[in-house]
Amino acid sequence: MRVHTDRSTERTAGVCALLMVCALALCAMEARATTCAGATPLNPAVLPITDQALVCGAANDLNSTNVPGALCGTGDNAGYKNGNEALYVITPATTGLYSISVNGQAWSSIQVWAGCPTSGGTCVYGDGNAGTTTTVNVNLNAGTQYYIWFDTWPTPNSPCPGTFSMTAPVSAPAYDNPCGATPLTVGTTCSFSLATNVGATATTGPPAPTCASYTGGDVWFSAVVPASGQLIIDSNTGSLTDGGMALYTAPSCSGPFTQVACDDDGSANGLMPMISATGLAAGSTVYIRMWGYGGATGSFSICAYGSAVTPPPGGCLYTLTMNDSFGDGWGSSAVGVSINGGAYTWYTVAGTSNTVQIPVGVGNIVAIQYNNSGAWQGENSYTITLGGGVLFSSGSPPTAGLVFTNVVTCQPPPAPPEDCIGGVTLCSGQSFSNNTTGTGAVADLNFTSAGCLSALERQGTWYNFSPSSGGTVGFTIDPANPLDDYDFALWGPFPPGSSPSTICPPLGAPLRCSFAAPSGATGLNSTATDQTEGAGGDKWVQQLTVTTGQVYLLYISNYSMSGLSFNLSWQLGGGASLDCTVLPVELLELTATPADDRVIVEWSTASEMGVSHFEVERALDGEHFTRIGTVAAMGHSAAPVRYQLVDQHPASGLNFYRLRAVEQNAAATTSHTVTAWMGTKSEVVRVLPNPADQFATAVLHLPADGLYTLRLFDGQGRVVRERSLQGTAGNNTVGLDLHDRDAGAYQLLVADPSGNPVARGRFIRQ
Repeated sequence: MRVHTDRSTERTAGVCALLMVCALALCAMEARATTCAGATPLNPAVLPITDQALVCGAANDLNSTNVPGALCGTGDNAGYKNGNEALYVITPATTGLYSISVNGQAWSSIQVWAGCPTSGGTCVYGDGNAGTTTTVNVNLNAGTQYYIWFDTWPTPNSPCPGTFSMTAPVSAPAYDNPCGATPLTVGTTCSFSLATNVGATATTGPPAPTCASYTGGDVWFSAVVPASGQLIIDSNTGSLTDGGMALYTAPSCSGPFTQVACDDDGSANGLMPMISATGLAAGSTVYIRMWGYGGATGSFSICAYGSAVTPPPGGCLYTLTMNDSFGDGWGSSAVGVSINGGAYTWYTVAGTSNTVQIPVGVGNIVAIQYNNSGAWQGENSYTITLGGGVLFSSGSPPTAGLVFTNVVTCQPPPAPPEDCIGGVTLCSGQSFSNNTTGTGAVADLNFTSAGCLSALERQGTWYNFSPSSGGTVGFTIDPANPLDDYDFALWGPFPPGSSPSTICPPLGAPLRCSFAAPSGATGLNSTATDQTEGAGGDKWVQQLTVTTGQVYLLYISNYSMSGLSFNLSWQLGGGASLDCTVLPVELLELTATPADDRVIVEWSTASEMGVSHFEVERALDGEHFTRIGTVAAMGHSAAPVRYQLVDQHPASGLNFYRLRAVEQNAAATTSHTVTAWMGTKSEVVRVLPNPADQFATAVLHLPADGLYTLRLFDGQGRVVRERSLQGTAGNNTVGLDLHDRDAGAYQLLVADPSGNPVARGRFIRQ
């Protein structure tokens, strides 16, 4: 990561002597007024220019007063504008990447402006350097007039005597856009290929990357996701030594594009990026965008590879990701994984991280335990994910012993509230409590969007809210432990109707932000006048003035990482209200999974308002349901809650399940229906391939000749297709046309002439 440091105003005697030399040299040179009208013209036909003597003005005509602000692109100090500059003007004949350098004086700078800097021009890029040589690489458009401004910090007071160089334009590489993307061969190990972003331009269309100081100059690659759904893209240095990388999914090279991940310095190779993504659709094409940090260009190498592990038929892969924040490994600590009561397999970290994919089948019982015998437990953390959703997050330090058990359904869980996309919707001005032990599965914040939160995400939860009437909004976050240090940031306002899918992750700096170091309560109030504060703040920033329908994002972070809760209370004024119409219960998922001779019925809610209990109902025909059990509800909750009930006596064949959420006033709502099949192995239909695309083949064993009925159920237990089959005793094959079916989980049921189920099978339509 590049860091720019302002120098001291003190100067040594040696620098003073250098000034005298510069002054004498200027007396012998032609002095030129450095207004835009007096700029020295450059003829693009004579490029390249090599070590041409600079022509400087006798006065500081362009400066930080008439051209205020830091240098664009790098943000270097405006003091670089305050020497007696040299100014040139050029109108390129060819669009492309141009390299411009200056050599001679210390503390030199280069700025490139489209149009006159003092007459409404736009800064294209600027860079300052404490050394005697500065170089910038900029994309210039044919027919546009540009001013090239060479300058120094006030001491020395001029870049003269010195020289400058400017290259001829470099054409953009063929892989300058997604539809020209270079395909990467995906193996099981990294095999680097050489590439360059010299001459590359900024791609329009796909969302701009959210990391690594993107300013353009990107090139594109593509890769086909292996069967494991895991893809790792790594890079290595060439003449480019600091890069950025973003991974996108898209139905085609024309988009629309969705950013999956973005990285700056994740590779072990210096300041180069690396992305490790899981839960990608097997066989799909993804797109990789690569650029230089802050607009840098040069050669580099890139590779893509994935896990050789493949899921069992009808199964899936759990991804275990282990991290060590210090990068020195876990020592004797390890995560143990057991499947169906078998022996534990142990995994650990030797350096910064380790990712392992674990094949599991539907109905398997997975158990996770943690051995905390190693030192420095506060550096360790791990997650179990499926399809990008978090099944379990350990937090830091992880809890020792048996920490997680799960019946495999191969249905990805919803995004957790520790990720912006899974944020909790607040629909009441009532106070609420919450706590978390993790940071989710997605790094939602970077140093641009985090604002004052210089530690980025720690133990935090995301929320969103929308005022139903205008006024003022304040709140108090009160830790359960007075010694805990809670921080927060708030983004918005976003347009009415915005949802997490359209505003997550936030791209700009927060509207309100507190990173104050003291422990205790924090929040928004009516007396604070500041809108953001760092570690030295008093923990209070200015309240909001809101209007009806605006949408806001709120992130509350436990900097102390204690895992202890907080309570948030609202202070609403001027008629402000956060009330909104919500269902008594917002159901996230409902599943029914066979496990030996039982069925595990599991469900989760995103929020609950006044719910008394849940009734689990079962039917054998999908119509006539009876209650088989009751589970007490949380009642009131703004955070996801998981529930489970085990059907100890399911019927042979197909079982239908649904929920009734009973409110405290006795009103009830009924969920959709899910199914579970209880049968013998000989009655299993095999669907090939699995996952399937537009067409598949079902292989089934029938007990006798006759006319059978095939029914296809979707993930909610609805019949979406039905057909007849003239079957014969023994093995039969049936073609399945799935081209009009949506992606998801399906079940195939075969019934005999009397309507009795004789075989079933599960498969995934990708």
